[in-house]
Amino acid sequence: MNTRRVTSLLVTPQPFTLGLQRTQLRTMTKFEPHKNDPKLQEWHNKLVGKTYAADAQAETSNDNIVTAQDLPPFHRVLGPRSIMTMDFRPDRLNVHVNDANKIMNVRWG
Repeated sequence: MNTRRVTSLLVTPQPFTLGLQRTQLRTMTKFEPHKNDPKLQEWHNKLVGKTYAADAQAETSNDNIVTAQDLPPFHRVLGPRSIMTMDFRPDRLNVHVNDANKIMNVRWG
């Protein structure tokens, strides 16, 4: 009788790095979409670093507080664990806030 000997081959996957070296990954620049869009740059400069207050009155005099009246008509405020739809609306401003309602970033969509 003929017998065959079968050996198994164990292949360990290599980390996925898109062909970039570790030093290249560390030195890549951060993508900043507001740098190419003057209107988004304006909103970024006006909002980032301030606190969003949904319940604040329109007559608040604090310059560090942003209310819904300060935002464009089509906007949405997104927290760190917010669920959002994937529809893209180029005229809608997405305002990203952290847990303390501090505005961290703005994007169109």
